[in-house]
Amino acid sequence: AVTYLSHLLCRYPDTDDGAPVLSFCPLHLDMAEVGRSWAVAGPHRDLLAGPRDSAKSMWWLILTVWALAHGHRRGVLALARTREQVVVQLADAREAFTSALLLGDFPELAPRRGDGHRNTATYVTSSGATLAGRGLGESVLGLRALGGHRPDLIIWDDGEPEATVHTPRHKVELLRKLTSTILPMSLDAAVLMVGTPTMPGSLIHDGVRAAYGRAGLLPDRGEWVAAHGFTAHHWPA
Repeated sequence: AVTYLSHLLCRYPDTDDGAPVLSFCPLHLDMAEVGRSWAVAGPHRDLLAGPRDSAKSMWWLILTVWALAHGHRRGVLALARTREQVVVQLADAREAFTSALLLGDFPELAPRRGDGHRNTATYVTSSGATLAGRGLGESVLGLRALGGHRPDLIIWDDGEPEATVHTPRHKVELLRKLTSTILPMSLDAAVLMVGTPTMPGSLIHDGVRAAYGRAGLLPDRGEWVAAHGFTAHHWPA
């Protein structure tokens, strides 16, 4: 992260002189530990809840670039509430892949030439690794990476509505999509869910409760977290 992607770590200026500040916090190091598990083949499922503006999205991007660079994962599917959200996040990933230093050491991360191999929602490397983004309102059923491979890394980032519009009905719909459509796409994929609770009993709030051994607040009691093999992490504000 420091060597190749330091621009992602210097987003916030010092309040005194305006100079970029390189910063880490325990949440970032916890995410790095989660990402390191992706080097081991097979499924790994983690849910990490943290406050707004704590660079959760920046860190899954960093970990994704790392996993692709070292060949630990080859097909990445990033999901957000809307396509517009994920397109903004993938723009940071595409910027990272233009780094001369990164491409000097990992030339296989350069974009593959041809139509559709490098657009706002898809990036295909010269080695055939794929980074694709989708909104949760789009169809992701049956999505395959280049060469017919299922995604082996799935990121869910801020997939729930804001507090003013989130309802238990929305939670049921999202939980059904997660457990019936997204997770079955590849049972051996590493899955990382990150977000901030937007409603008592929301999916991410279920993760907060599970991190402390407590049941969720809605009738489903958040049992899906353990039932689907997720390890819950919570970093309070």
